[in-house]
Amino acid sequence: MSARLLGTILIALAMSVSAVAADDKDSKKEEKTIDYASMSTPKLRKHMDKAAEDFYDAFNELNDEDDFMVRCDYVRPTGSRRKLHQCTAKFIEKAQTEHAERNWKNKLEVSGNNVETELESKGVEFDKKITTLVNENPELAQKLSHYNSLVTMVAERSKK
Repeated sequence: MSARLLGTILIALAMSVSAVAADDKDSKKEEKTIDYASMSTPKLRKHMDKAAEDFYDAFNELNDEDDFMVRCDYVRPTGSRRKLHQCTAKFIEKAQTEHAERNWKNKLEVSGNNVETELESKGVEFDKKITTLVNENPELAQKLSHYNSLVTMVAERSKK
């Protein structure tokens, strides 16, 4: 499961819990209002990255499964000068490490399908865990909704 897939899962979850987030938003007033519309795109991306980190920090506090802990960091893809913000669950990092170690040791007889099947299975469990925690925790739902709104704003600007 890639970072892009995790992002897609988060967007889908945000849509499914928007009612929960709306209720919570009414009960809590924001401490300060930020005008995202007038913000430059690079600055808006930084706020989006921060919103993702806020969501995953809150998720990690509520989560009790070690493999589902998520870490966010800036990574520079090979051949690129631009760093990308990436949030990755521990089970994905483990799978990537194991895959690299197998390739390094030249044990290519192990089918990549096993890794993909395991990742897909864990991804479904991860999705269920996020959904459960978001539905049970209005504050987490609000953080997800906020992140989703920033993702939407950045995507709309990218279309122009």
